[in-house]
Amino acid sequence: MSLLLKGSKNKSVLKHGLDQSPVYGKLSYLTIEEIENRIDQFIRKGELLTEFFGDLPLILLTDQSWLRIQPWAHEDECHLAAAADARRLTEILNNWRNRRREEQHQLLEAIASVERESAKRVLQAWHALAGKDMRSKIETALSTLA
Repeated sequence: MSLLLKGSKNKSVLKHGLDQSPVYGKLSYLTIEEIENRIDQFIRKGELLTEFFGDLPLILLTDQSWLRIQPWAHEDECHLAAAADARRLTEILNNWRNRRREEQHQLLEAIASVERESAKRVLQAWHALAGKDMRSKIETALSTLA
């Protein structure tokens, strides 16, 4: 995990395509030891859980940790969607469409953190892919941006 967060070019990281992860290199300004210490602290505090995914260790947020960072994570996703080209935006929105309804509503609220014209573009693209219930909510959101 520390190699992923550091942005390492380690063969194992690259072999598993982890350089494509959104967190790849996010802590590149820290040493591996500092990253490992932070991970260990969060595990000891009960903020993170560890599991294995095949032969790879997987670090997960606890439910309480996720609830604390969820608003930030949704805003970050909305900013990524706003900056995406048309093809990537469609991929992002298809991912959103497959999420629980409650989380889709939270993403819809988070879109307010994006610059107005970009938010309109994302909402219009999302409207074309969304189900009936979400289309109605997206229309309401678009009307507030008009």
